[in-house]
Amino acid sequence: MYEEQLQEVYAAHQIIQQSGKDLLDNTLITFKAAENAYIVREKRINNAGLTIEHIHVVDRDGKKADGTQVEMDYRFYVNVALMDQYDWIKCFVNSTTKYSTLWAQLGVALPPLSVEHPKYYFGEVPVSAPIQFVHGMNLSDVIYQELYELFKYGNPKKCTSAFVPKMESLTWGTNLKQTITKSIALECLAEHAWEINKECNGCVEYLPYALVDEIYRAYNE
Repeated sequence: MYEEQLQEVYAAHQIIQQSGKDLLDNTLITFKAAENAYIVREKRINNAGLTIEHIHVVDRDGKKADGTQVEMDYRFYVNVALMDQYDWIKCFVNSTTKYSTLWAQLGVALPPLSVEHPKYYFGEVPVSAPIQFVHGMNLSDVIYQELYELFKYGNPKKCTSAFVPKMESLTWGTNLKQTITKSIALECLAEHAWEINKECNGCVEYLPYALVDEIYRAYNE
C-alpha cells in the first residue's frame, strides 16, 4: 500500500549515507504517509546496515497494521507529537552528523555567515533550551515540550531546522527530498561556522539583514 513511500524513505537514508558527511550515530527519518501512518526505520539499525526490510509503516504507537510492535527510537515519538501539533509538517530528519552535533553543544543559534546560508534559512538557525531531564521523566515528552516552545515563538515555516543541546539537529518540512537537502546543507553550514568561530576566537559577523532577505527571497519564494 505504501510501497512508493517506503522506497522514498529508504532512498533518503541512502542519500544521507552517501553524502560524505561524518555520521556519528543513527540519523532518523520520520515520514507521515497518511493519517496515523508513519514510515520509519526500527531502532538500533544504523544507516550503513539499513535495508528496506528495516523500514516499516506504523501508527503513532509504533505498531504495524497487523498489531506487531516495532521497537522505536524515542525520537520517533517526539516527531509524531510535533506532526500532530503542526499538520503541515510531513517529515522530520534527526541528524547526528559531526559539525551539526558539535554546534548543538555550543547552545547558541547558527548565524548567517555566508551567502549559502539564506539559500536555505531566513535568519539564524535557532537552538532549543537545554534539555533538563530528571530520572523518572519521559524523555520524549521533555524534548517535545522544549521543541514545542521553540516552534511556538519562532517561525518554523521559514527556518526549518533547529539545534537541540546535548542531542542533535532537527530538520522538518512538507517534502522529504527538500528536507534531506536542507539537513545536508545544515551540516555544511555548521562546519563553515565552526571553522570561522575557531579562527576568529568567537568574534563572528552576520551577513547584513538586507542581504539575507534578498538571497532568501530569491531562492525560497
